Formats: sequence, structure tokens, C-alpha cells
Amino acid sequence: MRFDESRLVLNPDILMEAVGSFYRQLQQFKTDHEISWADRHKSGGFMMSWICRLKPIQILVSSITDEIAPPDEPELLANELFAIHIGLSCLDVTPDLLGDYDFFDSLIKRLRERECPPEYLSSMLYLYERLRQSISA
Repeated sequence: MRFDESRLVLNPDILMEAVGSFYRQLQQFKTDHEISWADRHKSGGFMMSWICRLKPIQILVSSITDEIAPPDEPELLANELFAIHIGLSCLDVTPDLLGDYDFFDSLIKRLRERECPPEYLSSMLYLYERLRQSISA
């Protein structure tokens, strides 16, 4: 997937709000469940959730006459791809993006079409990590 980078901008205010919301929600989760430490899967899942909710990557429209990209253009998936990148960077495995294409395609669609609870995304990251570990063993 290739992006026209001139059409995308990372909004720092929205990104900071996503990071702050991530920390607040994760702290509340830890308090509610009486745990002192959240593992990497929870951190990744909660951050993915907030990136997809607030969408810090914005599409630029240079003038009123410019058209917004049709839904099949990759710029519209920038936040979902960014969220997946953040989630995978928390794991202790190297992802196989081509070998696991169906998995990632389904995840992108799920993130795009509905709000995913962070607990769901945390579980998904855990299972993906275990799968990659068992394949490489």
C-alpha cells in the first residue's frame, strides 16, 4: 500500500489526546482489576483503540474544489495501519505481513468498520504473538 504523503498530516494535538486517553483508560483498567502492571499486549491494545477512535492522521484537502479520496484509497486507512503498527511494535515477535495477509486484512476491516474494545485488541495481540512464536519454534 502506497500513500500520497503530501495528503496526510499527523495532528500533534489529536495524537497527544490519544496518548493521554490511553494512559488514563489503562490506569483505570489497572485500578478496576487491581493489577499493578499492564503487559505489552494490553498497552498495545489500548493504544490501538485510541488511535482508531481519535484518528490523529488527517487527510489534507488543499482547496474547497479538491475531492476527498474514494473509500478504496490507502490514505483512508492510514489511522488503522498506524494503530496496527503501534500494536505490533509492542510484541516480542517479528510479524509476517505477507504470510498473515488474511489476518491483517480482516483486522484492518474490523478497525475501520467498528469500534474495537481495547480488551479485544489486547487478546488479539496476545494470540497473534503466540501464533508467531509457535510457527518460529
